[in-house]
Amino acid sequence: MNATPALTNLCIYFVTAYAIIWVSMIWTDKKREKPIEDPELYSYFSKFQMILVGQAPVILLLVLSVFVPVHSGLLFITSISILTTGVLLNLAAMYSFARSAGGLNAEGIYRFSRNPMYVGGILLITGLNVMGWSQSIVSMAFLAISIAWIGIIHWSVLKEESFLLQKYGRSYREFTERTPRYIPGLSIKGLTVITGIIALAAVAMEFYVRIVQGADMTVVQFFSYFTIQSNILVGLYCISILSKRPIFLNGSWFFGLALLNITLTGIVFFLLLRNVYHPDGMGYYANILLHYVVPVLLLLVFILNRERKAFRYIYILTWMLYPLVYLIFSMIRGNITNAYPYPFLDLTSLSIIEVSLNSMVIAAGFGITALLFVLADKKLLRPETLDTLDKQL
Repeated sequence: MNATPALTNLCIYFVTAYAIIWVSMIWTDKKREKPIEDPELYSYFSKFQMILVGQAPVILLLVLSVFVPVHSGLLFITSISILTTGVLLNLAAMYSFARSAGGLNAEGIYRFSRNPMYVGGILLITGLNVMGWSQSIVSMAFLAISIAWIGIIHWSVLKEESFLLQKYGRSYREFTERTPRYIPGLSIKGLTVITGIIALAAVAMEFYVRIVQGADMTVVQFFSYFTIQSNILVGLYCISILSKRPIFLNGSWFFGLALLNITLTGIVFFLLLRNVYHPDGMGYYANILLHYVVPVLLLLVFILNRERKAFRYIYILTWMLYPLVYLIFSMIRGNITNAYPYPFLDLTSLSIIEVSLNSMVIAAGFGITALLFVLADKKLLRPETLDTLDKQL
């Protein structure tokens, strides 16, 4: 990895944005003659948790940003607009705090969002990811840490809400009932449906490129790709939540299956296939949506959605049946047609031992990822908080 010159380096934009926010925070503290953070809140977090929430992710992202070049043209304009919006939200929050008399702040920008500073931070980090987007290892590491940080932020928000409810009681509960947690007008259901639409649209785009336009494979071959099946699973779950009654497709088990499959789709593509498959035109955008955008969006749904039932450990074994059946089907079909969906399963160019080792490594990845999802769901994403908050972003 090599650092790039300042103006084409993500670090300069990262540092500039955070410097503006920190200067405004210092100004606000001086104007109020007391910090905007409630000292009593710290009793709700251990020292390790405070470092995890406020320091470690920022330091890691800052270090990585030194090695991330930025895009020019339309992508730069888009990313700088997102980043600037995030900074402005933080400045609006500081201005609101500076004018408040203390206590529960429900005026100014806080009339529209209970956590405008966090929303601003998420937009800021989103803008940085767009600005430095590539399929390089360092850019993907930056994206992975960003997603983890958003999860940590959401967890800390839930902890803070529990504290604020105990401190302010009914006034805070009324505040939650009239003001959304994050973004006005955007619910968990809305985000989920948007994710499903994107997943199915990406499948349709890929179908057009591969079948209608390119004619380089049969329909059966197209739907034999794990990527396509995973995105269809995501689409089925996300659209099925529009149902007014519980059904199999919108249940917790099916969501976990879609989440696990689409996450491994993104990971395996990045590690094993990104240097093999280089589409252009519409295929390029379909590829980005199928392997990166949809996995990230469904991970956000996983982090934010607390209305569904929690995952159970027994789910891990049943989730693993899908990739096992897929592997068996692919091997049988490949032996008959001499066409395997992925190079790491291709017995025409690899030995049975190599394919077996590849399959075991991927299976281990499925199992470990499934366990991490269940543990995260049980231990991190479900702290005690307001019942009325569960239905909002």
